[in-house]
Amino acid sequence: MSMRDKLLQDLQQAMRVKDITRRDTLRLLRSALANAEIATGHPLDEAEEMEVITQEAKRRRDAMNEYAPLGRQDLVEQAKTELTIIEEYLPRQMTRDELEVLVRQLVAELAMKDSKSVGEIMRHVMPRVKGRAEGRLVNDIVNDILSEKK
Repeated sequence: MSMRDKLLQDLQQAMRVKDITRRDTLRLLRSALANAEIATGHPLDEAEEMEVITQEAKRRRDAMNEYAPLGRQDLVEQAKTELTIIEEYLPRQMTRDELEVLVRQLVAELAMKDSKSVGEIMRHVMPRVKGRAEGRLVNDIVNDILSEKK
């Protein structure tokens, strides 16, 4: 079943049970996919669909970080709820421990020792964790591991 079919099926189910938050979030996802398809000018493949859904999840994370300091807990909760729904359509996210193992392995393979190597390591790590880890977390782990090497 394609992602579009799954989203449509889940949207219909949310409408049947009158789950307004889920319904609205799924509509936003379907709209984002349609807009991306229009922008690219061709039907999206599975990787492109995952990219769009990942971007939507990132938007919710960023929104939570922006609203929290402003004291808008209501908007933080809304973004958190939407993020939970969106994450159901993403591959399982890697844990910090899994990422540390991968980064340590790459640092050893590439023989990187100083903080000037962050960009090089990131170029090797990100394709391996695409869609399964946030870049900010990977960057933090790379910096932590390289600071240990000093």
